[in-house]
Amino acid sequence: MSKKEPLRATPDATSKTTADRQSKKSAITVILCSYNGGTRIANSLQALVSQTELAQMQIIIVDDGSTDNTAQITQSYVDSFPKQIQLISLAKNSGISAARNAGVAKAEAPLIAFIDDDCLPDPKWIKKLLVRWTNLEQSIVGLGGPVRAADVNTFNRRFLNLTTPLRPVERNAPTALFARLTTYLLPTKNNLPTLRPVDSFVGANMSFRTSAVKAVGGFNNAIRFGGDEQYLCAKLRETFGDRSLILDQDNKMSHQFHRSFKDTLRRAAAYGQANGRNWSNRTAKASLLPGPLITAALSATCLVVVNHIAGLDKALLLTALTALASTYLLGIRYLKAAPTIADKLSFPLAHALTELADNYGFLKGALMTATESDPK
Repeated sequence: MSKKEPLRATPDATSKTTADRQSKKSAITVILCSYNGGTRIANSLQALVSQTELAQMQIIIVDDGSTDNTAQITQSYVDSFPKQIQLISLAKNSGISAARNAGVAKAEAPLIAFIDDDCLPDPKWIKKLLVRWTNLEQSIVGLGGPVRAADVNTFNRRFLNLTTPLRPVERNAPTALFARLTTYLLPTKNNLPTLRPVDSFVGANMSFRTSAVKAVGGFNNAIRFGGDEQYLCAKLRETFGDRSLILDQDNKMSHQFHRSFKDTLRRAAAYGQANGRNWSNRTAKASLLPGPLITAALSATCLVVVNHIAGLDKALLLTALTALASTYLLGIRYLKAAPTIADKLSFPLAHALTELADNYGFLKGALMTATESDPK
């Protein structure tokens, strides 16, 4: 674990603000970090300035070295809402953790909330947060919420709306491969308490006591994408206790997922790599998924056995059928829940590919970290 250092703004960051910023201290600081978010950030900014509690908010936008028009779009909102919005521009792309730390260093409020540049918070999102925080015990240092798809107008968005990949890490979540296997066949639990302790939040909908974030040194600047929230949450639980992070199931966040399934595979690999790195550093639970391993084992067994009995041609055919049958069995919940016949047939395949990308990323991240820490 790297030595904890005090938070500070990135040296090459410039902060654009105005002399007439609010003299009254804000109740909550909202930090939004963006890298080349010119095609999506305006919707998120509009949602923030449409909050019913705008007067109680300090909004910090961190432009993480974008090369598009992200800064220009944000500046137009700064000009329109100079008392609420502040723009921090980093001279070069530094990654999500460094960008969030730059925002934390400028936070003035006792609470900090984080969203992404493709999120669309409900107009009462901040109001609900403030009300909930008012009623929480002082021992609670983090409050998060679920993330849901904002649109279902493409295959990828319908798939992600059903699979909800951006979810908090529940307390006592299964980590052993056999335990994880039960999650394929058993229905998802929908009767969990509205307020409950969790191990980690989704970075697109989380808030903390500012003093607590600063006390643990903030985010790990070495994490450029994926796993930054798991690192911070692990440090907070280590410092303030295992039940110091609470999920509010009712305070949802809408997320504008990418239209393309290719982006989902990219993100799955990136998040898997981050989890592998964090697991290797002992700051997160292992996320290796058993589905691809089971399919690979069954397929390999079929190939060897049938090849020995009936020859390679039949072995290849039966192996392909075995892999397909395994994929649909492990994705049986999507056969039931998908909205259309086409989706019912394709979602189990998409799920298998996503898990394969996640496992690839996990192994890559774990091996890279192990290699970096090898004294040789």
